[in-house]
Amino acid sequence: MIDITRNINSQIKIYDGDPELEIKEVFSVEKDGYSVNKITLGSHMGTHIDFPRHFYKNGKTSSDYNLEYLQGRAVLIEGNSKVIFGKEIFENYDINKGDIVIIKNADKGITIEAAEYLIGKGIKFICTDAMDIEEYEDFRVHKKLLGNDVLIIENAFLENIEEGEYNIFIFPLKIDKMEALPVRAVLTK
Repeated sequence: MIDITRNINSQIKIYDGDPELEIKEVFSVEKDGYSVNKITLGSHMGTHIDFPRHFYKNGKTSSDYNLEYLQGRAVLIEGNSKVIFGKEIFENYDINKGDIVIIKNADKGITIEAAEYLIGKGIKFICTDAMDIEEYEDFRVHKKLLGNDVLIIENAFLENIEEGEYNIFIFPLKIDKMEALPVRAVLTK
């Protein structure tokens, strides 16, 4: 198993304006005989999954997807962090209906044409190591993908992962009716 989940700790990068991580001790072994912490974090912290509700008021939420849906054959494509992932990059790979596409070094995001191409291929979701899949300020890639029931996983840790085919398993926290959730993401060969 290859864990592609970023650690959530005080050094984690967050989106501007999102809630910061706060871990507060509520009970301590020394004082109370047991330990309990309160954890506060945003739903888009660390490696996380975006559901359609992120941009659509009546869109599907975390409650609408089971674990079986959140796994499958994945194609990992490595790019160049200075280049936007366009449709022509994806055309060079064997991407089939129901697949998951993982993009590495995707700092510039993907184009709207690439999103449309991947929707046409019938992928279930796309995963990126970037903080954001988006190239545009108006969130058109998010809206296009999520509006077509293609989920988005952002901020995966792909540093030592090579191009190729994998199996991917996504385990979001089991919180009902969320627009996004932190996940544990795992690859197998």
